[in-house]
Amino acid sequence: MEERRRRMAAEEERRIRAENEREDRRLHEREERLRREQEEEQRKEKLRLEREEERVQQQEERQRRMREQEEAKLKLREDHERRMQHAEERKGRMEEERKARVEEERRRKEQLEEERRGR
Repeated sequence: MEERRRRMAAEEERRIRAENEREDRRLHEREERLRREQEEEQRKEKLRLEREEERVQQQEERQRRMREQEEAKLKLREDHERRMQHAEERKGRMEEERKARVEEERRRKEQLEEERRGR
């Protein structure tokens, strides 16, 4: 009887140990799965952040290029306006010089005419 009770107790102990080992394996597998899932989530988040940073950098680069283009257009417009203003000023000076020459020529002709009449 005692032997039977010991065998049953030993069998119960083996069954409990086997159940505990199975539970330990399940827990370990679950922890491993959770760890892998967490690593995958972290990898995805890192990738998302890298893509977002790249998108922001590209947007900043586009904005910088657009600003540079606008500044270049403005400079070209200002240069053109300055050249046109200088051309107008030159044209005005040349017109004044032409008028002065014409007036000088008219006076000279008048003087010659008066000198010819006076003789």
